[in-house]
Amino acid sequence: MADVNANIDINIDSSAALAQLKSLQRQIAQFHTSIAKSSEAAALAQRGLQKNLLNSINAISGLTAEMRTVKTSAESFTNSLEKNKFSILPLCGSLNKNIWSSI
Repeated sequence: MADVNANIDINIDSSAALAQLKSLQRQIAQFHTSIAKSSEAAALAQRGLQKNLLNSINAISGLTAEMRTVKTSAESFTNSLEKNKFSILPLCGSLNKNIWSSI
């Protein structure tokens, strides 16, 4: 048998693709920075609006206002489970009975 040369030379110039990737990386970083700045500005504006609302309500005689955190039932349920103050087992047993009784 004759010897076979298995060396294959492939010349690809990847410099243009690399430059485009670096440019895209810079654009993504700039976008991320602008999002972070706008989120911060929005939070400051929201705090200002809340303060103005409270001041306006409190300026009315006979009314007082305050901001409170409101939890959803899902958050309360999760917190109870995490603190081991609530067990999901009775709920599962009840569901199991309901499923089997409807079959």
